[in-house]
Amino acid sequence: MSPETWIVKQLTENAAVKTIVGGKVFPPRVPQRTAMPYVTYQRLRTIREDTLNHPDALPKATFAILCWTDSTDPSQGYAQAVDLADKVRLALQGKRIETTDHCLDYTKLADEFDAPQATDDGDDAIYHCRQLNLEIHFAEAVLPFGA
Repeated sequence: MSPETWIVKQLTENAAVKTIVGGKVFPPRVPQRTAMPYVTYQRLRTIREDTLNHPDALPKATFAILCWTDSTDPSQGYAQAVDLADKVRLALQGKRIETTDHCLDYTKLADEFDAPQATDDGDDAIYHCRQLNLEIHFAEAVLPFGA
């Protein structure tokens, strides 16, 4: 199971998150006309290091998890984004899981902040977004040097 698949599985099966977004968890591009709230995710980077004898099989991937809400009431929309982000954090932070092809060693919240607000020119809604940067340390298969 890839880290991306794990993120989607954790968020779509978590009761608290599911209550707010249903199954609306997407990679960066959201299908047109998808109503908010929803969650998007994107891998920002993966750090792999080499040891003296072979590549390290324990990369660290950082993901941006964005929690989107909208409201015509700015304070209500902001509070909804904060609440959704907190539920997402609880669903993803500090987990360890083993699968047949990857071992997610652990997850750690690296950063959390408010993303810029935007408005849709066609209505009065204000979009709110809280971003969580999640580090996932996982094991993967590697070939030894020279193989």
